[in-house]
Amino acid sequence: MKVAIPDSSAGFTSGWIDACKKLGITVVRFDVYAPSAMANILKCDAFMWHWHHASTKDWLLARQLIMSAEMAGIRVFPNINTCWHFDDKVGQKYMFEAVNVPAVKSWVFYEKESAIKWARITKYPLVFKLRSGAGAINVRLIHDLRQASAMIRKMFGAGFSASIFSDLTTAIRRKKRSGQLWQKLLHAPSIIMAKLAQRKNLPRQNGYVYFQEFVPGNAYDTRIVVIGDRAVGIRRYCRPNDFRASGSGEISYAKSDISEEVVKIAFESARKICAQCAAFDFVQNERGEYLIVEVSYGFTVDAYAKCEGFWTSDMKWHNKPIEICEWMVRDLLNMAE
Repeated sequence: MKVAIPDSSAGFTSGWIDACKKLGITVVRFDVYAPSAMANILKCDAFMWHWHHASTKDWLLARQLIMSAEMAGIRVFPNINTCWHFDDKVGQKYMFEAVNVPAVKSWVFYEKESAIKWARITKYPLVFKLRSGAGAINVRLIHDLRQASAMIRKMFGAGFSASIFSDLTTAIRRKKRSGQLWQKLLHAPSIIMAKLAQRKNLPRQNGYVYFQEFVPGNAYDTRIVVIGDRAVGIRRYCRPNDFRASGSGEISYAKSDISEEVVKIAFESARKICAQCAAFDFVQNERGEYLIVEVSYGFTVDAYAKCEGFWTSDMKWHNKPIEICEWMVRDLLNMAE
């Protein structure tokens, strides 16, 4: 059994390689951006690639390469059903509506006039988002018609480029909590240059505008990650004086903080969207109902290492170590645990 994994150390990659070694699976490393990429994939039984939402090259290549490998009969993680909507909040809006999963209501407009007309009669506050951006990047709370109109004009004008400084601010905040702030600041110039190089060719965000209903009263959100027949959960507290929890780094790993109801909804939603892996962000409305804010196949594995265990889809609790990358490999290759 051979698995093709690109030459990279990003994301899940190192964990996949360690899992393959443990399971006796041959790993074939290759340059995923080379003209010979598909030829290398076709020599293997499976293809695993943690592609990055903010990489220009990945944005241009990933979905097309993955779909082509699937057409050739290669097992792929993430497959196209799992990742076509990755870092695409507009795509997720349509998907959630199509398969009837409980999601926070959202609106997208492709004409300035219709957006302005709607903004005059809608209720505030609203949450403005670009269709792309992780860790609560490119998310703003809109309090009134004046702010909404300004954002609409911006989106149907110059729009926005990819934000590097939001990324840097989030990274510095996390390092400050871990006592590594000065080390991060010393390397800030190189980080900025690396992110500029990574994002310089990403398209500007304009020609549409996306708003999401603001769900008040949430001091935290609940992140449930479903991988095949397993689910792990964490509670993420909001940033100080902010409504956003994603990227805060303030996390509870206690099983007692996770409702079984939200786990059941996550399992059912992952089944409906046909995802191999789905990290759902949930908030609760005033009626206590759990609603999905967004979903992603990619996330930081280390954030779940401290979880006390995991659920299976029959809602049995397993007080066992969290082996996310190994689960992905086993599921892809149909290997029993």
